[in-house]
Amino acid sequence: MKIYTETQGAGPPLLFIGGSSWDLRFDRVAFDWAPRARVTAFDQRGLGQTGVPAKEWRMADYVADALRVMEGCARFDLVGYSFGSMVAQHLAAKAPERINRLALIAAGPGGPLGSYPLHALADLPVLERVRKIIAIQDVRKEGCVDAAEVARMAANLERKAAVAPKGGAARLLAVRAGHDARHLLPSIQAPTWVIGGLHDGQAPRRIVEALADAIPGARLMLMPGGHTFVVDADGPLQALARLWDIG
Repeated sequence: MKIYTETQGAGPPLLFIGGSSWDLRFDRVAFDWAPRARVTAFDQRGLGQTGVPAKEWRMADYVADALRVMEGCARFDLVGYSFGSMVAQHLAAKAPERINRLALIAAGPGGPLGSYPLHALADLPVLERVRKIIAIQDVRKEGCVDAAEVARMAANLERKAAVAPKGGAARLLAVRAGHDARHLLPSIQAPTWVIGGLHDGQAPRRIVEALADAIPGARLMLMPGGHTFVVDADGPLQALARLWDIG
């Protein structure tokens, strides 16, 4: 399977794993926040310019894809956002000898402490689905979602869908729905930062706190914003860059 990958910058290697709809043709926030690191990002299977294998997918396949992307690096920092954070949890437990530092942004440990079940919205009409997603991602917007924001997100989703691998997103969401790393988290050895948004309804505070509690020595950071705070000009990535001294 071809995996579409990009690397930018110079310095210690860092792998960034994005969310459940991320496509590097459109989603570029993985880059530019850590100028003193060599940041690698890739389109996960089912998304963007990466292939779509015919066989059934499991979380283990997403972990294997990430390790394949970084096969030339003995050790690296790992940052996962949303679905990427779920993958990163499994990766850090499977290959502890490869991970220097770990940051898990906007996700929980899974099972009964999982993120909002986005697959349950997949069959809704686009505008209705988008309105619900916006209100879930930032609970302050519940009941007052701006029509212009709905139009922008709907256009963005349709633009991605037009060039996405057929059936890939649904298969990814099925893997996301089965995420459960609770039994693996105590084995994570890397210094870990768990970061959540105070107004995030997709990965609410209680599951972010549960994730931090389950990982030995994890540091918890709760920041202003909803689920999309990762794109803020001074959001979790910039805070992480300062903490890791790679900004």
